[in-house]
Amino acid sequence: MTELDPTLYDLAEAFGIATEYWDWQGRHISVDRATIVGHSMGSFVARRIALTFPDRVDRLVLIGSGWLRSN
Repeated sequence: MTELDPTLYDLAEAFGIATEYWDWQGRHISVDRATIVGHSMGSFVARRIALTFPDRVDRLVLIGSGWLRSN
């Protein structure tokens, strides 16, 4: 079995990619507020977006969400 690269599952990186894409879209089309949908790991990214940019999130939809364990 091949070992998976742990950075593929880094929530901070996924958050950065999602917000960069949103900012890029904002320069090309007018999107002031949006409905954010997150499934599974994406629900953690969606929650972080909503908490960081509450003025840009109209609705938050979480599907199959879980919780983060603290070590």
